[in-house]
Amino acid sequence: MFRKTDIPLLRAELVELDRMIAQLSPRSITARSNLQNRRRIVESTISQSSEELDTSAVVELLFEGGPVIDTRAIDAAFAAEAIQTYQDIITKATAVKRGSLGRRGVIQGETMNQSRFFLTGIARGSFGFVLEENPESSSNLFDTSLKNIVKEVTRTIHNFCTLTDEAYGDFIQELDKRLFSSFKSFFKLMHESDAQIKIVESGERYNFNSSNLENAFRRVEATQVEEEEKTITGKLFGITPLGGAFEFLTFNQIAYSGKISPAFMSDYKNQIDQGEFLKLGNNYRANILKRTTSRGTNTPHVAYFLINLTPLDADDTNPDSGDGNDEPDFDSMRDFHLGR
Repeated sequence: MFRKTDIPLLRAELVELDRMIAQLSPRSITARSNLQNRRRIVESTISQSSEELDTSAVVELLFEGGPVIDTRAIDAAFAAEAIQTYQDIITKATAVKRGSLGRRGVIQGETMNQSRFFLTGIARGSFGFVLEENPESSSNLFDTSLKNIVKEVTRTIHNFCTLTDEAYGDFIQELDKRLFSSFKSFFKLMHESDAQIKIVESGERYNFNSSNLENAFRRVEATQVEEEEKTITGKLFGITPLGGAFEFLTFNQIAYSGKISPAFMSDYKNQIDQGEFLKLGNNYRANILKRTTSRGTNTPHVAYFLINLTPLDADDTNPDSGDGNDEPDFDSMRDFHLGR
């Protein structure tokens, strides 16, 4: 029975077949025909199997540079730390998506189970490893949540490496503090080890060279992310699940506007499916996250994320202690209209 862990081995065989064919003399007609036939079989098997097994998460991490000796060996300490750092990023990205990543503490339970990778093979071409979600899990008709997380993580690494400074400023505001810290550790490891990485997932290969990774390292070293959770009370002025935005005015007349956290957005969409809607103008207790990002001497940027809403009685208008800690921001609500 063919297993998806065999795909990297077949890819390695394909490279070796190409090398052997290129070295044949023009008179080696029979040998060339045999090798070309084998190449067609291997290529067809890879293509068919990739389509059949494409719903589960499989990722190849291929390393070059300081820790690697040709394509034969890799520094064991570096390899262990690189795999652990990548797994840590995946786990925290999963927790962010599930809304279970606290400001501190160990990640446990279902989040760990959903984000766990297994080392299932050695990837050739450079020197690297094949990571796969539980090989014994049943097949799926749709992409697993872990596969989607892997795509997001690869895209985030690409953003760190290649975005313009202006785009990076917007991008970093969306990144959870603990998840940012894990990406920072990853780029620091690549920098200190003089290593480069290629990531192969979902049939695509992403090359991150020395210039890319050095750019990312300089950025994360210059970036600071601070977070503070607070509770406020007041009236809900607007919420758009599709746009992911909210507007809130406290009883002390402090205006907050920002984005809805992934976990709250998921919960609210489920409520909408059941015919339950939040009511604009009603009183609520809101849990929000204040995230402050700064880069070098640039002016810090503050963003707010809605974590939870709890209804209050209509006559409960006592402000919480957190309602008056920020400056009013009436302009942020001036042009807001629900559904606009």
